[in-house]
Amino acid sequence: QLSRRYGDTVIEMVLEPGPSSELVARLRDIQGVTDVVAIESAIKVTLAGAREAVGQVVTLVTKESRLVGFDQHQPSLDEVFLHLTGRELRD
Repeated sequence: QLSRRYGDTVIEMVLEPGPSSELVARLRDIQGVTDVVAIESAIKVTLAGAREAVGQVVTLVTKESRLVGFDQHQPSLDEVFLHLTGRELRD
């Protein structure tokens, strides 16, 4: 249930040049995008129930930047916990 609230698909990309604030804002407008985080040349986009939006995300990103790294996965419990609490899980 928590992971569904956070999202069920995470896309992480490395871009050249790094993402602009305008790109981040446009990504947030895509239906199904629940979170967008940009750090230097990387961007992380989380989707909830909208796997078909992956193509929209990649298309939008590649209009502005060159995609030099890509990973798509389901969120881990650590990612969900960090998003919800702002703290990492500890053993």
